Amino acid sequence: MIKPLNSREFSASLLAANPLKIQEEVEKCLQASVYHMHLDIMDNNYVPNLALSYDTIISISRLFPQCLLDIHLMVENPNISMARLQNVRARRIYFHSDSKESTSSIINNIEKIGAEPGIVINPTQNWKSIESILPKVQHGLIMGVQPGFAGQAFQTSCYQHLDRIKDIPEINWAIDGGVNCNTLAKLLAYPIKHYVLGSALFKGDIANNIAAIREIENTAIHKEEL
Repeated sequence: MIKPLNSREFSASLLAANPLKIQEEVEKCLQASVYHMHLDIMDNNYVPNLALSYDTIISISRLFPQCLLDIHLMVENPNISMARLQNVRARRIYFHSDSKESTSSIINNIEKIGAEPGIVINPTQNWKSIESILPKVQHGLIMGVQPGFAGQAFQTSCYQHLDRIKDIPEINWAIDGGVNCNTLAKLLAYPIKHYVLGSALFKGDIANNIAAIREIENTAIHKEEL
């Protein structure tokens, strides 16, 4: 296995995993040294889809204590979700600025369960919608696709957001959606610390896929050093 040479993180988005074999898919990720899991929660309202159930996420948290769990709330009422996640050992929980509840209450409830709050921005969303929230969080998630479904093509409209984050180094930035061997080389030029992998990881052999991703990362690092 080729190991990354810097602090970038790659996580597995279980939305793209085989829904009938979630435990097996997580085990394959661990065997390939992918310890970060990205868990989506949807309510069929904020986005027209459903993803992992709360019970499944709780089970993953209990069964795989070695994993780092990041949760992405694609819901209209994040505080309702937080009430269901009390027993989940989450590292970070991302929420959307256009949910129906106050930002302060969402952040407070995330911190109450010991997780770190992060704000999400969609590809075509106005940057001003998150500007007032950024001073209140340490993490940001840029969507490379419209939230709700795995396997979408990367939307170039999100580059408007990627250009902005160069001037906001105090936020730990992540990107989710459309990250693959074709898009990664360009994305590595931006100050992103965390890359969420969906179909690029789960379509085919997980170990081979993450090795290819890390090879691209290492090649980019070597070019920077020349």
